[in-house]
Amino acid sequence: KDRRVHIPYKDSKLTYLLQSSLGGSNLVHFILAMSSSSLWKAETQATIEFGKRALQLVIRPVRNAIDYKRLEEMEAMIDKMRNHIRTLEEELKNKPQDGQGGPGGDQSSAAFLQLKQLYQEGEERKKRAAARRQKQTQKAALKTKTELNRIIQNLPETLEDLTSHCVLFPQSKIDFRLLGGIEKLVHFVDKSPSTFFRAHAAHTIAAVVDDEGRNTLGQCGGIEALGRLMQVNEERCKEAACVGLDASVRSHNGNKGLLSVEMYQNMVNLIFQNKNQQVQEAAATCLAAI
Repeated sequence: KDRRVHIPYKDSKLTYLLQSSLGGSNLVHFILAMSSSSLWKAETQATIEFGKRALQLVIRPVRNAIDYKRLEEMEAMIDKMRNHIRTLEEELKNKPQDGQGGPGGDQSSAAFLQLKQLYQEGEERKKRAAARRQKQTQKAALKTKTELNRIIQNLPETLEDLTSHCVLFPQSKIDFRLLGGIEKLVHFVDKSPSTFFRAHAAHTIAAVVDDEGRNTLGQCGGIEALGRLMQVNEERCKEAACVGLDASVRSHNGNKGLLSVEMYQNMVNLIFQNKNQQVQEAAATCLAAI
């Protein structure tokens, strides 16, 4: 009855990120974001299932109390040690040379040297701990980059994994750009025979592009490719093109200058003539960003 139950946090990226909240003594509030678009059907279903499991959590919040009495005792002890060290330093400084200080001076010197040795040992422990943390960080970075390479090699089937990976590890956006990932996404947006992958690639661009990635996107013809995707006679392609353009031109005057008059006209037509509300909102948001 009192045995600890294993909670499989690593079964889900979301629960792994929230393990300190889900397994602690905190009050937790969940906001589940869902979409009525068929493009995000799988994500919406997964979110609903996550919400069902989250409702089964039993959390016992505990108010963290500060023991001020213990805190005062620790502060007094620290002040006492500082004063003792200061006294030893003064005694060592004022000690007569050539052994004229007697046994008392020797004892003070020994005590000071002992404190100095303790300080040096503490500094060495800090250095070893810093080295361990650096090694762990390098190992985690290598693992992250290896996973990113696997995702890139299996595109476009791994577009969803790419989005999740870049959200969890923002540094991967830089690695993805340096590995030529932006150009690959533009190729899928423009040349993929599947309209599903074309739309999904445009959404992925919005999730993984950074400031330098916007420069790359403009140089490799990404703005024009998204403009052509907007002309495809499918609602999801029009919506995805607007979302991708929104992320590509936001706060980037160079990419805004690449937009043609035809693209502006297409976005205006989507707002006033298209019957799909999601497409209208995406086009309006994109125009607002421009």
